[in-house]
Amino acid sequence: MRPLIVLLASLWLAACSSLQPSPPAQVSNWQQYQWQMSTLKQWQLSGKVGFRTPDDSESAGFRWQQQDDRYQIELFGPLNQLGARIEGNLDYIQLEMDDRRYRAPSPEALLQDHLGWQFPIHDLNWWIRGLPSPDQSYQQKLQDQRLARLDQAGWTIRYLRYSEDRSRPEKLVLQRDRLRITLVIHDWQ
Repeated sequence: MRPLIVLLASLWLAACSSLQPSPPAQVSNWQQYQWQMSTLKQWQLSGKVGFRTPDDSESAGFRWQQQDDRYQIELFGPLNQLGARIEGNLDYIQLEMDDRRYRAPSPEALLQDHLGWQFPIHDLNWWIRGLPSPDQSYQQKLQDQRLARLDQAGWTIRYLRYSEDRSRPEKLVLQRDRLRITLVIHDWQ
């Protein structure tokens, strides 16, 4: 189960590869926030991701660098031991894990090849920024001009915390059926 969790964590983080931090100025209303979060180009962040099923739970630390459409994500276990490295862009994704290297044209293809099921990778690019995906219908609940809850593509995304200036999400939980994914972002740059 542990390699599955590391692979899932790696792919989930790779899905978020188009994120960039917002500028330091406070964003006041929902329309401004949507525009700023959808137009940012480069960033770095670090934090923790956790996966929970009825039978197991795992967590990993991560560091993420984004430059235009290129990303590099490293997942760490206890004592900062490297568990996986993901590199990619819009044309491919490469995952290094357990001294093995896997490549695919997309995160979705890699998931399908190794796990036999799909995850809404494209949608996650929007969700982690506190935005609904423009490609599907959704229901949303706003609180203080930010998403508090989003229901889309069979997933429920709850936004539990934003940065002090409300410019970016810092803690969110994605849930579908028996899988719960928690992302806590400690540092945006």
